[in-house]
Amino acid sequence: MVRRRVLMVGAILAVVFLPLNAVANPHPNILVNYLEFDFGEVEIGSSNTVTISVNNDGGHDLWVDGVAFTGESSADFYFATEPAVPAHVPPNDGGPGYPLLVDVVFAPSAPGFAQAFLEIISNDPDDSPTTVVLYGEVVEPQGPLTIEDILAFFDAGVEAGTIEGQGRCSRAKRVHLRIFKFKLILAAIFLDRGWNQGTCKLLQLAYAFSDGQGGPRDKIVGDAVPELNTMILELMTSLGCQ
Repeated sequence: MVRRRVLMVGAILAVVFLPLNAVANPHPNILVNYLEFDFGEVEIGSSNTVTISVNNDGGHDLWVDGVAFTGESSADFYFATEPAVPAHVPPNDGGPGYPLLVDVVFAPSAPGFAQAFLEIISNDPDDSPTTVVLYGEVVEPQGPLTIEDILAFFDAGVEAGTIEGQGRCSRAKRVHLRIFKFKLILAAIFLDRGWNQGTCKLLQLAYAFSDGQGGPRDKIVGDAVPELNTMILELMTSLGCQ
């Protein structure tokens, strides 16, 4: 009976003191703001940057002993500033060194899908290395916008039904589409001959056909028209149209 009571007391003390000991001696606990990050579409020759924030919500000091890129496309990623390791990240009290910020730059060199991993080595006993997945779609750089680009967009919109002529009958709608396209074709001819002033005037007339502001009344409508207008304005700006 005495032995049973001793065992029960020992069990009770273990239940009480083990949690207290765990609280008194907690481990560092690494938390990263991104476990994966999508850079989206990035053109060859350009770059995009994300800041990786390494936090510590444990009760002991976190030490980051190493950060490195791995994976098939690791050459497309680099640090804006090489992190100084080992790096001390104190517990979550907002003190000096908290959090550790690492700027990762994605600067792709070939088209296609790119993926790499950022491996963070630390003294977190449960999560080391911590892996951050980094990926993005690499596209060829776009050249300057041309009238040919606008014409191709217009034709695709007409075919898809996202650009339509405005009118009381189908014939009037078709006529307005042809007039709009003719202005663009004539603008391309003028531009090819170096007649920038005439090109700007034709682009302005085409834009007035679909700008949604009235005076004159719009002759071109559809879901793709706002983007069409943006392209026309972009070209006019690049040509220095007033």
